[in-house]
Amino acid sequence: MISEQMKATEFYDAMNRVMELHDVEHDMGRAITIIFGFVKDRIQEQKIAGEKSNDFPHVLLEYEEKGREGPRKIS
Repeated sequence: MISEQMKATEFYDAMNRVMELHDVEHDMGRAITIIFGFVKDRIQEQKIAGEKSNDFPHVLLEYEEKGREGPRKIS
């Protein structure tokens, strides 16, 4: 009886971890979708305005990497 109870407890704990992982994957997917929308909107705003700013989102969008070994440039 004790071993069955221990197995049941272990199963319950394992299922809780699986559900937590599922929630993390769902939440991360939602966050990425929201961020993608922000970036898309920002790019559209820059195209319409025709001007660039030097705020943090702009710097991230302008980040360039020249290959693995090459120099990195943030403009």
